[in-house]
Amino acid sequence: INITGEITASGNISSSATLIANEANIIGNITASGNISASGNITGETGSFDNGIILTAPNGNKFRFTVNNSGHLSVTGSAV
Repeated sequence: INITGEITASGNISSSATLIANEANIIGNITASGNISASGNITGETGSFDNGIILTAPNGNKFRFTVNNSGHLSVTGSAV
């Protein structure tokens, strides 16, 4: 699906194929049962990742990554 204009929805937007857009501004949650990928950077605005980003290791352990105002990165094991 190629989107050249705006989409406004009060419910879910779903696709069994690829959704392509130049820019997406999303207010609310993104839920995926598959992969989310990007060919560029994924950037979080201030406050959008308040509790950090959680990554899952191949063995299933989860790790929370957070950054402070000085740019120091911390990792917490077994975050979830």
